[in-house]
Amino acid sequence: MAQPDGEWVALSAGSPTGPPGTAFTVLLVQLNAGGGFAGHADWRLPTLGELQGLVDYADTFPPVVNAAFDTGCTGSCTITTCSCTELFRHWTSTTLPPTIGAGFAWIVDFNIGELTYDTKDTYYSARAVRP
Repeated sequence: MAQPDGEWVALSAGSPTGPPGTAFTVLLVQLNAGGGFAGHADWRLPTLGELQGLVDYADTFPPVVNAAFDTGCTGSCTITTCSCTELFRHWTSTTLPPTIGAGFAWIVDFNIGELTYDTKDTYYSARAVRP
């Protein structure tokens, strides 16, 4: 189960290897507060495989996001009212090995279907998933 896109967030604050960024200190805190979003308080960032699972790469450009994760989208949507998947880069919880460099994580770009990575202090969209 995935929640709607949140604001643009970073995985680290201040530097690529800094303390937890707004993905953890704002987005996930908001989704897990009180009774939680949709009655669940165990939301987390998806792994690379989980986030790629939302995309259908079959002969379309841009790739199609499964309709279950892109419904009810209007200009008034918030992270707690709609399930919309923006055609932007989205963070995963999957980090790169230290041999590549500390402070990097994988990103899925829903606009072109690209897998890429960036430093964790860069701001992108994020979705949350739960077990």
